Amino acid sequence: MNEVGRAALDSTTFNLRSGSLGLTLRFSGAAIAALKSDLASGFVSPQRRGAETGGILIGDMAQQNSQWAVMVDAISPVAIDYQYGPSYRLSPSDKQRFRELAQTG
Repeated sequence: MNEVGRAALDSTTFNLRSGSLGLTLRFSGAAIAALKSDLASGFVSPQRRGAETGGILIGDMAQQNSQWAVMVDAISPVAIDYQYGPSYRLSPSDKQRFRELAQTG
């Protein structure tokens, strides 16, 4: 059974476990602030239910045996065309934009 643990509602650290595999996901304060801001902007979109948002997570990953640790230092929102409605589903031009951003680092 998969488990998700979170120390507190305001926590910036999330622990996930599936069998013997584990993942610790940590967000910096700046990354959490950026994420909250980006999510809030999606809720005030013109569509009644809001628009999904997305972007690139910037940070580090490390593995020790079957335990992974991911530290997200910053979040870089990536605007898309919303060609398929309010879902964050990438069009071909959106995918190209992501490739270009990933290459520029």
